[in-house]
Amino acid sequence: MYIHPTERHKLFGNDSLYRLTTGFRGDVAFDIEVSNDNPPNVLVIGVESFRFRDSRYMVGKNDPSNLFKDTDLTITPNFDRWAKRGVALRNLWTSIPTSRSLESVLFAQIPYDSAVKTGITGGKEDTKLSGLPQLFSAKGYETFFSTGSSISLDNWDVFLPSHGFDTVWDNLKVMELAENHYNISHDQWEGAEHRGFSWGAHDDVSFQILGDLLVNKTNNQTEQVANGERKTPLFITHYTITSHAPFKSWPKWYNESEKPDFSALYEGNERAEEIERYLHARYFTDMELGKFLDRMKDEGILDDTIVVIYGDHGTAPEAEIIYTEEESVTRVPGLILAEGRLGNAAGLKIEDAAEHYDILNTLADITGLPEG
Repeated sequence: MYIHPTERHKLFGNDSLYRLTTGFRGDVAFDIEVSNDNPPNVLVIGVESFRFRDSRYMVGKNDPSNLFKDTDLTITPNFDRWAKRGVALRNLWTSIPTSRSLESVLFAQIPYDSAVKTGITGGKEDTKLSGLPQLFSAKGYETFFSTGSSISLDNWDVFLPSHGFDTVWDNLKVMELAENHYNISHDQWEGAEHRGFSWGAHDDVSFQILGDLLVNKTNNQTEQVANGERKTPLFITHYTITSHAPFKSWPKWYNESEKPDFSALYEGNERAEEIERYLHARYFTDMELGKFLDRMKDEGILDDTIVVIYGDHGTAPEAEIIYTEEESVTRVPGLILAEGRLGNAAGLKIEDAAEHYDILNTLADITGLPEG
């Protein structure tokens, strides 16, 4: 059993492979300034099918594997732009499908070893777990989960509210809010406007609703403090959905808009059509992520929010059969944004290997543990 020399731990027994990690020694890679008197909101964003290799900033200008075919292209210009302001995780790995990502990110679980089930299948109402929702609840946070996607698959709709989330918004709630506030009619979801698809509402809609939620909650927090009350911070987990296989749907307005010429990345490939569809879906979600972050910056929300962004898993549109061990499927980009809190660490790239289950301990270290 390999144990890194920086890890502090207790073994469960001399003949046991299990241990309790109690801390780490050595220099920290970076530090984020957080005040206990004014705890920041925390936003975790899982981006559907987001590969490490899509980001030029992550791959590097030299592009040693020539992933961008001797061009200066990037599929994710907005992610790249924001990554330069935060701490980028270049060596982050995951499991597929998304349910395994969810259990690892939220509860630091090693994914359940099954070809047909994940650790949350069935909802697991009788299984007690301690993870990010419980951590932040104990610290006095309000916990939210939001997505434009249906969450009935693998019983997310049962698992999430029974494992620490005070409020869960799925595709039905997002569509209801959009129809009530954004002048989107019910028939536009599946009509010519393509505001939605089989999985739910597209990412432009869900990011708009997520932004409104953050703005409204932050305004409420400001009022609390002004009235001499203790601030109730917010922990949100948000998952995107538009870039889900088979990458065949996006809004009509985006389909008609001008887009980069990605042909150098798929021409001549026997699966050129599949690759092209993926690239356009990936670019769309990146565009909406950029709009969301820009809005949050302009509204002053990012000054009071720590954001973690990661690919839930990758994908391989180049392959007819996707093998789960392929690097394009398992290596994903990661990013920590903390505007005004990083100091000289802004723009840092971390090369150390990490997995989704490292996010919990990282956020616990950044924000601090609850008393007791």
